[in-house]
Amino acid sequence: MYPPAGFHFKIVFKGIDDPHQSDSGFQSISGLEAYTDKKLHQTSEISGSSQDEPGYSVLVLKRAARNYNESPLLRWIFSHFNKNNLDPLPEAQIELLDDNHNPFMAWTIRHIIPKSWTLSELNAEKSEILIETIELYYRQLLISEVIKK
Repeated sequence: MYPPAGFHFKIVFKGIDDPHQSDSGFQSISGLEAYTDKKLHQTSEISGSSQDEPGYSVLVLKRAARNYNESPLLRWIFSHFNKNNLDPLPEAQIELLDDNHNPFMAWTIRHIIPKSWTLSELNAEKSEILIETIELYYRQLLISEVIKK
């Protein structure tokens, strides 16, 4: 599978009760990045850009909106926003899958806390899928070893 296609993937969160991996499918995942000096990624007077939480990167997940009761991830996020639970998730594994649905490449992010949740526009004049965007801070990115079967 070379070059790899970026459309067949999943993410599995560790630390939330999701035995059926109901929160593993997303339309898109972006924000995987690694760099040598986290200070370079903080507020820069020259560019005017800023990182909300120094030392953290932001993972952006998009999918069709899910019902709160059917999504352990949404329940964890909103319990964090409502200050009922401030524990970070220990890690999540993102897997790029091959034609047989086996991992081809994988990345692990660690120390995850929610940044934001947004919902696309509710509009009675359009027939569009309602999209939710989840932004998560993470502190560490590791390349995970994939065992070939």
